[in-house]
Amino acid sequence: CSGQQEQIGITPDPAHTYAWTPAGSLTDATIANPFAFPTSTTNYTLLDNDSICTDTIYQTVQVDLPPNADFTYTSYISCYGVSLKLNDNSTGGTSSQFYLNGAPLLPGVDSVSLDLSSSYIITLWVTNGECIDTVSLFFNSGNFGDLFHLDMPNVFTPFTTTGLNDQFCPIGLNGEYCYKMHVFNRWGVEIWESNTDEPCWDGLHKDTENQAVDGIYYFLVEFQGGDQASFFHLISHPN
Repeated sequence: CSGQQEQIGITPDPAHTYAWTPAGSLTDATIANPFAFPTSTTNYTLLDNDSICTDTIYQTVQVDLPPNADFTYTSYISCYGVSLKLNDNSTGGTSSQFYLNGAPLLPGVDSVSLDLSSSYIITLWVTNGECIDTVSLFFNSGNFGDLFHLDMPNVFTPFTTTGLNDQFCPIGLNGEYCYKMHVFNRWGVEIWESNTDEPCWDGLHKDTENQAVDGIYYFLVEFQGGDQASFFHLISHPN
């Protein structure tokens, strides 16, 4: 690898004289087995003279350039943990390998699933011939409340267009249910609360099954480690 030394040459004989070319990247160009430290692949020639004959020896030192290990990640939060999509941005390497807490990921795997409230070390090894570069990232997955932010609609039209905006629930959870949601009218009376079978509000009163009327409502969503609340507008009839 560039910047490292490697011994070259032959077994020395005290009765011989030696001359290497090129000499600039050798520790001593007049001995049989110097250390070479070229910055690029170099062909060396050794003249081995015993005062009667001269033998010519050729030797090549292959130099690999150091790679640069680098990666980023894209995170996704779910009810059960954090998923990281690992993006290898390394340059100059011929192979690379991700490790999670010292254990290698399987070939072709570029994502990891992490438990909440846990700490991890993600390391990337990149090689180019004899050269290696590594980079590590300490990742604390935190708790659900620290990482999670619900996207909630601010307008709800449950009875105006069938199949369009007729369920009031968090956006982007992909059907996962890991929250408790309450809906209140303008007087602070709870008119609906979620359960596992009914995680989204359909606009009907929980006790009477009557349709909610036009107006401003208030939601409260409780989840592990936090909660989120705001107002929204229910439109029950088209203009």
